Amino acid sequence: MNAMQTSATAIASCLLLLLCSSMATSTGCTTDSDCQLNGLCTGGTCVCDAAWGGSDCSVLQFAADGELAYGGPDANVTSWGGGPPVFDTERSLWVLFVTEIANHCGLSEWQRQSTAVAATSPSVSGPFTRDYLAVPTQAHNPYYVYDPASKTHLIFHIGGGDNPDRSNLTCVDGTTPAVGVTRTFPQRNTVYSAQPYVHAAKSLSGPWTRVNITLPPNGQSSSAWGSDNPAPFIFPNGTLLMLTRKYNGTAAKLKIVPHDTIWLVTAPSYLGPYTFVHDEPLFSDYFKAVHPFNEEDPCIWQDARNNFHALFHFTRGHAWSPDGLSWSWGGGAPAWTMTVADMTCGPSTCKTAPGEVATVKDTERPRVWVNPITKLPTLFFVASGGNTQPTGVGKGEKGFTIVRKLKTTK
Repeated sequence: MNAMQTSATAIASCLLLLLCSSMATSTGCTTDSDCQLNGLCTGGTCVCDAAWGGSDCSVLQFAADGELAYGGPDANVTSWGGGPPVFDTERSLWVLFVTEIANHCGLSEWQRQSTAVAATSPSVSGPFTRDYLAVPTQAHNPYYVYDPASKTHLIFHIGGGDNPDRSNLTCVDGTTPAVGVTRTFPQRNTVYSAQPYVHAAKSLSGPWTRVNITLPPNGQSSSAWGSDNPAPFIFPNGTLLMLTRKYNGTAAKLKIVPHDTIWLVTAPSYLGPYTFVHDEPLFSDYFKAVHPFNEEDPCIWQDARNNFHALFHFTRGHAWSPDGLSWSWGGGAPAWTMTVADMTCGPSTCKTAPGEVATVKDTERPRVWVNPITKLPTLFFVASGGNTQPTGVGKGEKGFTIVRKLKTTK
């Protein structure tokens, strides 16, 4: 090999080394945000918190298979998620506010027959047993939060909780039959998607009273709320931060994406006035730079470093924020898969099966319970029907609520 060849080989080797070095750097991290605030960027590598894994700390890490938190294949009701749970110091029990479809009907009736029930357990992870009806029809997707400033328990939900129960269906065991499904009442509240609704109580045993909240002024660009999924967070001083989902039915019929978008709301207290932080949905920068997407079912929590996090249903994606106002989107890579112990699931129904483990495809209404002492995300709740959303009629489909323990140590 002559001197020119040797020199060319050396240059090529240097270029290859630089290219490899560049590739390694591009897949590493430079700030904690590159680790989705679920860990720390140390020496170009994400060191993830116990509950998170993956090269960018974007995947939930579970300590065990999921378990039934409320309802299940053998229950006589359909439930559809709830939480996070709260400890009742008066009774020394954990309380989970969960969606239950009235009159033992299935999820096909969620727009008409949803209620919020209080369920209790001596354990924070359940299983929970029905205690009492907290909010009657129509009340779907209850999200519990405590306001320390006014010492008030709050349930945010869809629907006003003031529709009389006028079902003429004969349902059994948490499913809707194929016959007799003739409805003589409105399909949904006239203001069903117009705003979030709030019920308040001074005791976790109730009674619960609907609160008149002040909404954004009509002049605000998004005054037509359509916030089907309110996810509130309340600071110690009573200030409220909330994620909501807005559904655009016209866009959905035309198959325009996005037609389900996430919005950010603030208020000086849970009474309002509620104000949209932005004049456009969250992640609009991602819509423009990469591609638009649909999302719903937000949940929100704050970690031990005071960062904010959110999970969603459609993509099972994760979002994060250092202050609750400026949010980043992780690209929609799924943050979880769900396995459930002692269960098997077919295409549309599940059954109890001791010793078996089912991997369920349908996981909605995510909630994260943060241990108030350790400040670590510890429990993950979802609604599920098994491998499909259980809205069928005459198929024996049934919804239930699952809980799965997150890793808290590495």
